[in-house]
Amino acid sequence: AVLFFLAVLQEGLARDVAGWILTLDGGDDVHEARRVAVEAAIDSLLQRAPFGLAMAEPPRCVLSGGTNAGKSTLFNALLGQERAIVTPEPGTTRDVVEASLELDGYPFVLVDTAGLRASGDEIEELGMARARRERERAEILLWLVPARDLLKKTEQGIPDDLARAPFLVASRVDELTAGEVAVLQQRLPHALRLSTLQKQGLEELRRLLVFRSPFAGPAVREFPCPFTRRQVDLLKRAQSVLPLDPLAAAQSLRELLGAEAP
Repeated sequence: AVLFFLAVLQEGLARDVAGWILTLDGGDDVHEARRVAVEAAIDSLLQRAPFGLAMAEPPRCVLSGGTNAGKSTLFNALLGQERAIVTPEPGTTRDVVEASLELDGYPFVLVDTAGLRASGDEIEELGMARARRERERAEILLWLVPARDLLKKTEQGIPDDLARAPFLVASRVDELTAGEVAVLQQRLPHALRLSTLQKQGLEELRRLLVFRSPFAGPAVREFPCPFTRRQVDLLKRAQSVLPLDPLAAAQSLRELLGAEAP
């Protein structure tokens, strides 16, 4: 489905770009209104670029946190299948496990990582090093902390790391009483409360993943959209030279189509 969508977008993009080239081939004789119209069209296309790039290179959604935080359980729940090994033993996940995930028809790469903790085990240390690298690569980073641990961590106030966490997930919230859940909500209102056992918070999480991705922008399925870095770079080059040199802009657009200048 994604490949078909990209093929449709490519056809529409080529048609529009070819029309702009015809307009700009007049060089200095191009009417100002037409030049401005092409400039606006290129700008609109570049604003939609994050959507197209994400379709071609799906956002990486990385599950991170300490050991036994519920990362592998959540990984399996989002996929709807048992891909990662889940046991009560801390440190079970020692390597990066990734899988394709589709949410609302949009592609993602879901990544499970080793839990972070002090360890003298060489293999576990290697797994944690890979987990840290995945955190740096993530477009969307979920930081999972067991709900009961969050209650303890926030007894004397909110630590900076929890306050700054862009996507904090309070996992295993089913282990709390209703009163404790209310306290947690008051202390950390931005944390998503999750129980994979009771399937609580999963649908909200799926919605948030889409909302925090490039797919949350304006609907663009019916519009052409660039979807490679090269296309984006050439459009930016055309945009930068267009006001002073329409012919140079047309040349950049020809390169985008893979055509040689006459």
